Amino acid sequence: MLGTKKRQTRRRKKKALSFFPEVGNEEKKDEKERLETKKKERFKLIGLMIDLLVRFMQPQGVNSALERAFDNYINDSESWQQLVQKNMKTDFSWDLSASQYDLLWNIPNAKE
Repeated sequence: MLGTKKRQTRRRKKKALSFFPEVGNEEKKDEKERLETKKKERFKLIGLMIDLLVRFMQPQGVNSALERAFDNYINDSESWQQLVQKNMKTDFSWDLSASQYDLLWNIPNAKE
């Protein structure tokens, strides 16, 4: 019964928009373009994440990063302290990560 009402409502809306095709088509076109753009951004981000993961998971990538870190720690203490201070100021909380995830996947914020 409920499904029938939904179908009837959709038909009425479709019929009403058929009298003004430019209104319905423009809205559909804008929504379609927005969704395509969002989809491309997601794929681009996922590709970047996979690329970074593959690079990091290779043994020479991990070894190289560790060698640079130890070299910096031993030979350039001032630069190391600046790096430590900068990273201590960085927000690694779940709140920030969750809000970025919500923005990426267009999830409405429950706090609002």
